[in-house]
Amino acid sequence: MEPRKLNRIASRFALALLGTLVALILAECIVRRLDLAPQFAPLEISTGHGDFTWVDDPVLKYLPRPGAPGVNNLGFRDRDRSVEKTPYTLRVVTLGDSIAYGYCTPEFSHPREKVFTRIAEEMLNLNSPKRYEVLNLAVSGYDIEQEVRLLETHGLELHPDVVVVAYCLNDDVRGASIELKQFSSNGAELWGRQVLRRLLTHSYLFRWVAAMLASVNSHDVVRVQDFEMRRKSFQALKNFASAGKFQIIVLIFPNLSSRSVGTNQLTQVVQADAESFGFDVVDLLPVFLEAGAGRLETIRGRCSEMHPDEGGHRLVAEQLANKIKDIHGGSYRLGGGSAR
Repeated sequence: MEPRKLNRIASRFALALLGTLVALILAECIVRRLDLAPQFAPLEISTGHGDFTWVDDPVLKYLPRPGAPGVNNLGFRDRDRSVEKTPYTLRVVTLGDSIAYGYCTPEFSHPREKVFTRIAEEMLNLNSPKRYEVLNLAVSGYDIEQEVRLLETHGLELHPDVVVVAYCLNDDVRGASIELKQFSSNGAELWGRQVLRRLLTHSYLFRWVAAMLASVNSHDVVRVQDFEMRRKSFQALKNFASAGKFQIIVLIFPNLSSRSVGTNQLTQVVQADAESFGFDVVDLLPVFLEAGAGRLETIRGRCSEMHPDEGGHRLVAEQLANKIKDIHGGSYRLGGGSAR
């Protein structure tokens, strides 16, 4: 091709590019002037029990927002913790969903001090020559796959001696997360990558277009029961435990309704799966039934039949502390079967 013709094509392309850039700048100015862009952070949500931010991980999807009320230096709903573990310390890392996160009692999220992890830590350290740390890495709405992924990305670096899985009976259901539904509705799944995040932050025009596309493409997250996800997650958990030489305790939380027959059957399935991988299991169903004189609903928190109240959290703390003492040669057991 002749040099003159090439120059002419290059000039036209540069002119078209300049025109497009001017048009985008003009459109940006108009959108800013008319205040058309939505005034919300499309990659963050705020709920009645916490603030969460979208993350660039296809499994985790979101985490507690750093710096939010109640979120510690590691980014979780716990007191501040050191990554380094001091000598003679037995460290317990807890995974879970909204139950271990502390959702539902007394109203929406009760203080961190009332969650079973914190109570168990206090019980274990009472008159004990050994120092115990019970860290809470639970994230509201997580399923078992997300919990195990969180252990891989955030928990292993804490060098746990014991990992506790606070297993809710909907942890093998994809799409059960209320938080994930909110992220889906505001377009986080469409615009959650780092480059687009910067555009959303700095460009009113892009934020306006993104909001319109999100409203067109928004969809409800479909709830799907995935029993294979549980077994795959348990296998990954076992692999991590073998490599890191730590032990696994699975706390199985029942459905706190009067319909305990189906709850009992599903609990037995989860327990059998966990034990087949060599995990220690604490079935909380008989504990709650005894404490509630056969009525599970008396242990229920105020917002959902999945969540225990403060008395229920204390019962869980006792069971967890006793199990840890049993595993590591403790000489006493915490008593009581009453949640009141």
